[in-house]
Amino acid sequence: MEAAMNSTRNTLIDQPFAAAPDETLSDRRAKRQMSKTFKALSDETRRRILELLEESQSAVGGIVENFNLSQPTISRHLSILRDANLVIDERQGQSVIYRLNHAELAAAMRRFFQQFRSCEEMLRDLPEADSPQPPTAGETDSGITS
Repeated sequence: MEAAMNSTRNTLIDQPFAAAPDETLSDRRAKRQMSKTFKALSDETRRRILELLEESQSAVGGIVENFNLSQPTISRHLSILRDANLVIDERQGQSVIYRLNHAELAAAMRRFFQQFRSCEEMLRDLPEADSPQPPTAGETDSGITS
């Protein structure tokens, strides 16, 4: 009996969710984006990169200095974070400057928790973070310090 239950449970876990009949293309895209976000957040190195970028924007070389990893490895992590829209990259001369996409990270967490009724009420009391913050003194509209 227990073996049959484990087999059923494993089968359910291994099968992808089928799209609901009333699910729109926009809903499917949102789910794919959420999967990308959580894949990006699942790795400790990428979470540490986000923590560094929360403190200040940086070129890849500045990020590499905080890890015992090669520049190509850090660049791959940054690529995954960029694909998930959690970091923004901007060319500045010969360097690419990375910064945390605060608005998208907050919006992704809000979208995730809104799926759960028990969290909805608590989220209503939190301020909205879906709009980008205005640049601070010394920053341009792109968020790059001049």
